[in-house]
Amino acid sequence: MRNDPIVEEIRRIRREHSDRFGADLRAICDDLRRQERESSREFVASPPRRAKIATVAATPAADERIATEFPKRCGKCGQKAMRLATLPYATTIEHEGCSYRVRIPSLTVPQCGHCQAISIDDEADREISAAFRRCARLLTPDEIRQGRERLGMNEQQFASLLGVGEATLLRWETGAQIQQRAMDRFLRLCLRSPTAVQLLLSDFQPSARST
Repeated sequence: MRNDPIVEEIRRIRREHSDRFGADLRAICDDLRRQERESSREFVASPPRRAKIATVAATPAADERIATEFPKRCGKCGQKAMRLATLPYATTIEHEGCSYRVRIPSLTVPQCGHCQAISIDDEADREISAAFRRCARLLTPDEIRQGRERLGMNEQQFASLLGVGEATLLRWETGAQIQQRAMDRFLRLCLRSPTAVQLLLSDFQPSARST
């Protein structure tokens, strides 16, 4: 979503790993545990820490932005000085040939107290994705999932109706992938028009495709 090659590479690896198991969360976790057991590395799990939201000015000083300690090393300077901070954030996101300027007045992110570099973790990434969807006027993951449930369809049935893979639909519903604008409009049509759904069901039955 953003022009960050490291983030894009991590997302690609995560999607490929998910697709190997059909987005089955239990199977994915079992495979990760197996890799940990077979690895010679030592894995350490840190307890979760909740962010303490800080009130910041539009142009705060660096020390005023620091809110809470964060047990990570800075990816830029290597110092173990990452802390959770709340600060104004803006980024430009390219999507289908269009540029969207996304602004979030108060975004909580890990920030280095040494070099002031910030790191986008999963929680911040979800907030940025939600802000982008609002800016681009795209359906949110919850809107897609809740719309499917109102139709009384499971993931496999709805994916078949749309003509996409079940893994693709799961990525839309979990926020791991943002749908294209054309597909977003198709989704809106299906979620709001019973007539469109019935037409698709009658015209694209497996038996109809095979004749």
